[in-house]
Amino acid sequence: MNRKNALRIGIGIVIILFIFTFGYVAYRITSNIVKRNKEASFDTYELTDREKEYLKERYPEDEDNIEAGMLHPSQYNHLEWVRLINNYLEEKYPGCEFVFVRHIYNGDLFGGLGKRYKSSYRENSYYFLEENSGNEFKLSQRTYEDGTIELKDNFYAYYIEEDYAAYYKEQLEQRIDGVVEVKISISREMGEECGSNITVEDVTSGKFDVRPSITIILATDGKTEEECKTYAEMVEKALKEINWERISEVYRYYFYDGTEEEIMNWKKGELKPVYYNNFLARDWESEDEE
Repeated sequence: MNRKNALRIGIGIVIILFIFTFGYVAYRITSNIVKRNKEASFDTYELTDREKEYLKERYPEDEDNIEAGMLHPSQYNHLEWVRLINNYLEEKYPGCEFVFVRHIYNGDLFGGLGKRYKSSYRENSYYFLEENSGNEFKLSQRTYEDGTIELKDNFYAYYIEEDYAAYYKEQLEQRIDGVVEVKISISREMGEECGSNITVEDVTSGKFDVRPSITIILATDGKTEEECKTYAEMVEKALKEINWERISEVYRYYFYDGTEEEIMNWKKGELKPVYYNNFLARDWESEDEE
């Protein structure tokens, strides 16, 4: 009985070794074939140092080939997309230096669900850092079924947010007291029409509908919560008077108890609003129409 078990064990070990050896040899043969095919499909291109740096981060397994300017067709196709985006940014924002941060694939609507819509497209989002300003922003690339490519970004907001906030603060101070600070945030992506030459007037006149989010910080000046709530009606009236023909995305206002200096220099968690409200500006429009 022991001899039979030993024989079975021995046969089992031989079979396992055979399978392992055969699998390893097959793997080596397949790997070599893939490697030879891959090496045969590499072509040499002129690459800038920045392009090499980017490609090495994306394809670390081919670092030596990339350094020599040798790219696989799929890698070169990807590089062409990157060059298209870089050219778009350089023409739209001359003098800026952009560094790629990350990429998000948002979806493929060429088939299935996408067929239910008039405009089916593939969408990719690219995030960049502009070195001079330190601003990170988003660029969206849409590729439609007919091959049309649409690029939009929101870096133009860097050129408008500060001046636009100052404009809004000045307009509010002409109508109400207690305005400490106005903050503007613009995230809507726009095409070539909105570049580094955008102005406050372009937005206030309605030429560009960038839909900013507007946050207004006010001092309570000793008001109770109920008094702030009543005074908020004056705040909202003032907001409606300022370029009401242009619909913004979101309005927020906060009443804080403290001096202007204290409120401007507060750290997170130190101050809590006595009263606040936030709403979509389009909700106001609906109320006015009623």
